[in-house]
Amino acid sequence: MIAEFRTSRERYLNDDSFDKLIEDLKGTSADFTRMWQYHEVPSTLDGYKRLLHPTFGVIEFEHVTLQSPNEPDQRIMIYMPHLTTKSRLEHYFTSSHT
Repeated sequence: MIAEFRTSRERYLNDDSFDKLIEDLKGTSADFTRMWQYHEVPSTLDGYKRLLHPTFGVIEFEHVTLQSPNEPDQRIMIYMPHLTTKSRLEHYFTSSHT
């Protein structure tokens, strides 16, 4: 996420509110400060998410981000569950609605 934020930052170099937000984040998060220094930028809009959900446990998704060339700040992310996640979710919703 920080790498994506860095990419967004590059489009608004003259926007002082970005500088203020970055400084605020550095002041409140050592993790943000550490990761901001890596200067990473995303190489693709596709990715992987692994989450710890309180009901389902670990769930995993691949995602694709669709981005308009004319409006780079507007994105749609499509999440596709891995097979085990899909199976767990289907079982939960099927059994809870019968």
